[in-house]
This record gives sequence, C-alpha cells and structure tokens, in this order.
Amino acid sequence: MICPEIAHLYKYYPLNQYSLSLLSNKKVWFSKPARLNDPFDIDIDFTYLINPSDFRYMIEFIKSQNGISKERLKELKKLEKEIPDQNALNEMSRGMNKRFRNDRKNWGVFCMCESPKNILMWSHYTDCHRGFCIQFV
Repeated sequence: MICPEIAHLYKYYPLNQYSLSLLSNKKVWFSKPARLNDPFDIDIDFTYLINPSDFRYMIEFIKSQNGISKERLKELKKLEKEIPDQNALNEMSRGMNKRFRNDRKNWGVFCMCESPKNILMWSHYTDCHRGFCIQFV
C-alpha cells in the first residue's frame, strides 16, 4: 500500500472565544471521546481472539524490539514456556478489549483534515462557513 505524502493538515474552527484563545495562546484542545459529536467515532472493539501460535509470534516479536527491559524479557520468557490454552487466551483477549474500552475514555482526540477546501468541514465545524481554518505544518 502506497501512502500519499501529506504536506499540511488543517483544522476547522467556529469563530468564538475558545477558538480565538487557541490563536492567542497557541494551544490546541484535545476532546474527550464522550464529547465528540459522533458517538461512534472511536467506538472500536477488538474482537480478535488470539490462538496459541499467534501468541508465540507476538512474544517473539516483542522480544525482538530494541530497548526491552530485562524484567519484561524475563516475563516474556516465562510466558513463552507456559503458553495459555485457547480458553485462557480468549479470556485474555476479552480482558484486553475491556481495558482498552475503559482506557480510551481518558484519551484526547484532535481531528484534522487534508484539505482547507472541504465544504462539509466548513459547514459542520466553522459555524456554517463563518469560522476559520488553520494550517498545521
């Protein structure tokens, strides 16, 4: 897959005290997922249930990474010797998904667009074309 090179990204804003504060303070706001206008924007579930072969592969991959701590390596070697059965792996997968769903509540989301000429973005995010668009380099 070839990815196009993106030279600039753009953020659309309505004209109000918060967006003007952005300009004067040079700080951006990262919204909490619960505050997004589309509740499904980052409503992602990882439903993949891992099998023992994939689990071994993940351990090998993690062990091959630079900068892995001695403690982490020791944990991985122990896991490698005692690969959980399929039921335990399924439970681990469900537990990781639950943790991910809980953790993402604390994320900050900052959405940008590749074009400053997107009519839909101007309509939805600039108070019906009365706001402005900022280019990020």
